[in-house]
Amino acid sequence: MTVTDKAALAALHRYEKDLLKLQQQRQNEKQTFFGNIELARQQAKATQEQNAHNRRTNQDYINQ
Repeated sequence: MTVTDKAALAALHRYEKDLLKLQQQRQNEKQTFFGNIELARQQAKATQEQNAHNRRTNQDYINQ
């Protein structure tokens, strides 16, 4: 194996490591993105439920 072959092989390994790092980074970003969407949905649902509860409570008070 020549020096050039060794350098090319080392460069190939560095490239493959970089690709794996990038893939993992993109996967983490994807998980964060979808996690944030789910959190926003949960917060909206909680707000909606709280508003419905407040309306029922107010209606009960008015009916008394």
